[in-house]
Amino acid sequence: MHENANENEGKAQVAGQNPETPVTTECTDTIIGDRAIKLIVEEQRRQIKELGYTPEHDDGLTGGQLAVAAICYATPPEYRALETETNIPINWPFEDASWKPVPDSRIRELVKAGSLIVAEIERTLRLNDEKASNQ
Repeated sequence: MHENANENEGKAQVAGQNPETPVTTECTDTIIGDRAIKLIVEEQRRQIKELGYTPEHDDGLTGGQLAVAAICYATPPEYRALETETNIPINWPFEDASWKPVPDSRIRELVKAGSLIVAEIERTLRLNDEKASNQ
């Protein structure tokens, strides 16, 4: 172990950042990504309200489907591998009718991807919590 290991405790350790800059945990009124996060939260609410994609629904998706669906939306259209006949990503994990790209809004597709990632994180957290409570 380095002799001065505690010397930099509480200092920023981010590459390219001055190591003398104190690490802060203070919240500010402006959060990086605040607008994007709000869009993702709104999309999650819409999916629950309009489509019925509740946490209980998501808990049944144990094969990584939410993450794979997020990948499909996050992938730029020119890089998507599509089925020739259906024009749906070859790795789309759900029914064909549920693939709803938004070709004229890259932001909208990224918001859908973000919402799906958050749903997968939340599902995994619930699963981990359940496992921990059963031990």
